[in-house]
Amino acid sequence: ADCCFSVEINRIIDGDTFEGKVDHSFKIFSTQTFRLWEYEAPERTGKEAKLGKMAKEYLEQLMPKGSKFKVRVYTQDSFGRWLVDVLPVESKSFEGHLHLADLLIDKGYGVLRSNKKRPFFDPNSPYPFR
Repeated sequence: ADCCFSVEINRIIDGDTFEGKVDHSFKIFSTQTFRLWEYEAPERTGKEAKLGKMAKEYLEQLMPKGSKFKVRVYTQDSFGRWLVDVLPVESKSFEGHLHLADLLIDKGYGVLRSNKKRPFFDPNSPYPFR
């Protein structure tokens, strides 16, 4: 059985959030906002703004408008975004990684976030981290 929904990318909001058109099948579609599950990228504003812009631009390269992916939905956050793993459609992996967030962590554009406390991204540190 298929666990996931097909999503066509509308736009990248920031380095860990995007908007897409969900195909619910039977010609039923909806536009939703998604955030990568257990992943944190720098913010677009404040002290992290320069890093956040770089994170967003890299995600835009990986997920251009109109591209399609599969998403595995976990839950909805307090902002109404769906927390998801992004899975490839055409290829079997993202440069050897099963989930998009794993690639982003490997490339140094963000970090694993498995607790409630948000990490601080030092704007003076080398970025991406690797």
